[in-house]
Amino acid sequence: MKHLSFFRDYLIRKYGSPLYRIPLDPGFSCPHRLNGRGEGGCVFCAADGSRARHLEAGLPLAEQVRRGVEYVRNRYRAQSPYIAYFQAFTATNAEISLLRSRYEEALAAADFRVLIVATRPDCLPEECLEYLRELSSRYELWVELGVQTASDETLKRIRRGHDFQTVVSAVRRLEQSGIRTAAHLILGLPGESRADHLESARKIADLPFSALKIHNLLVLKGTALEKLYRSGKVPVMNEYEYAAELEAFLRVMPDSMMLMRLSAEAAPDMLVAPRWWMRKGQFLEMFVRSFESGERISPPAAEKTSMEEADFLKNSPSFPLCGNAGTDEEMFDDEPEVLQGRPPSSRFAPVQTGDGSYTLYHPLYRQHFHSVAGAEGESWRKYIEPCQIREKLACGKDVSVLEVGFGLGCNVLALLELSDSVRRGKVHVLSLENDRGVLDAALSLPGRSSAVKEKRTALLSALRETGRYEKSFFSCEILWGDARDSAASRPCSSFDAVFLDAFTPESNPELWTLDFILSLKNCLKTDGFLASYCSAYPFIGALLEGGFHLYESRPFGRRRGGIVAAPSSDSPPPTGLPAFPEKDLLIATRSTAGVPYRDPELKLPRKEILENRKEQVSILRSRGVPKWYVPGKKK
Repeated sequence: MKHLSFFRDYLIRKYGSPLYRIPLDPGFSCPHRLNGRGEGGCVFCAADGSRARHLEAGLPLAEQVRRGVEYVRNRYRAQSPYIAYFQAFTATNAEISLLRSRYEEALAAADFRVLIVATRPDCLPEECLEYLRELSSRYELWVELGVQTASDETLKRIRRGHDFQTVVSAVRRLEQSGIRTAAHLILGLPGESRADHLESARKIADLPFSALKIHNLLVLKGTALEKLYRSGKVPVMNEYEYAAELEAFLRVMPDSMMLMRLSAEAAPDMLVAPRWWMRKGQFLEMFVRSFESGERISPPAAEKTSMEEADFLKNSPSFPLCGNAGTDEEMFDDEPEVLQGRPPSSRFAPVQTGDGSYTLYHPLYRQHFHSVAGAEGESWRKYIEPCQIREKLACGKDVSVLEVGFGLGCNVLALLELSDSVRRGKVHVLSLENDRGVLDAALSLPGRSSAVKEKRTALLSALRETGRYEKSFFSCEILWGDARDSAASRPCSSFDAVFLDAFTPESNPELWTLDFILSLKNCLKTDGFLASYCSAYPFIGALLEGGFHLYESRPFGRRRGGIVAAPSSDSPPPTGLPAFPEKDLLIATRSTAGVPYRDPELKLPRKEILENRKEQVSILRSRGVPKWYVPGKKK
């Protein structure tokens, strides 16, 4: 597949407008759960059989249709006709008389043109096929077959209850009946790798499927999969890892294959893992842009979501979470907005900070991108003012800034505003960022004024399209990838200021190690400054061991100030800032609190960096170094 072909676009071409799905539960269970078959069902399936969240068990079909129509009318201003989607459990698991009765009751309740039936490949007896053929003469009929994978070994492992040959037989029988089918698959099932995904792709491509519904593995509460996950036996993919697997899978597919869905959602109170920080719309935008441009999708440095992270994130505030697998609720679908290019602001949850500007909460790193005391204020107080950028520009000097962590662009936007006001010298910014999704996230934020919003949109849009932004007194370039690689390749003594604005050391230690800080020092001019909001003791210890002389920036949003570090004690000090408190210097140098993180080759993963420091602290403690130094207290 070279280009993505969406089912939605096909419907628009055929019917002249989007058709919205009305999820329906005909009240059938799954044969896999009955009579002891399958040990209670598939390991990933929730107790409600992926029933749409607005549907209550036993709700009359006419009422289900009414509620569904009301929802799509209110949310999308949708008018008839609609798609009837028999979704929950196995929608053909009933005696033919009951099945016919339930279907006809629902189909009579609204103007449906398209009918989609979700079922298992082992639940299509001949009398059912005969009724489906009848329906296909009245509606555009699609059967969504639960395939999941082409690996018989995996199908046994997940207690699927059928083999892949059953899928082959079902899709061929449906084809012979003149009924089009969509294959429903999951990437990342227990024990599967890229090789398994590609093998499934090849086998699916050889069969007469017309469409795909595909998503990553989702761990839901109360499932057998949850137990496996909590025992550490099942890893899950973050959005970048999934995007890479999805791209590889789709490249095997023919261009004629339509895509009904590339992700799905689960209710936050049911989701165990993974917890993505991207919403469904964000993910789709990122994936479509990367796939169509041929750009390689690279995961950020963050580890796969751990069980501990999932436990924390289930209660994380403000930012809507998306696991994109398992339940498949078309009614709660942002894809139409994305594909129509509508404003993305509704797909995010901005958090207004103390100065009226906005930030976002990042659940993977468990923190906001910027201080809730003031996202814009933090840029000025922690970075621009302490590094004396305005003073240098006022003298007509050009100023080069290396920023570690573009985030939502607050620091860069503040530098742009400064250059527009001073209009002397020129600010050159090089920003290092690993996560391409941040630009889309930043574009979703409101502005304190239309002028600020317009300026930020111009900046972010240019960076997203070309990686550069240029004005008379300002330029900015963004380098994607691991900041450790990017910083190490910078020329020596080339920057007047370094803004170290990564997520906190415990969550993102890769960018706070002694070794990385030394690479930043190598980039810094002798009269330049390294500034950060952070004043964690491992960071202080690394700066001191790296030969920096420390000063304290003014507190903002908390009692302690940030750090401004000069390359050496002989470097010119920042005007008006006090030396860093002696007490904190003693704690950092006379206790294990100040043991720095280490990453000698600038390539270790987060977990290993944390474990190595823990081991070093343990060794020092065994030698009598105190865990915490209290000035004035006798040893």
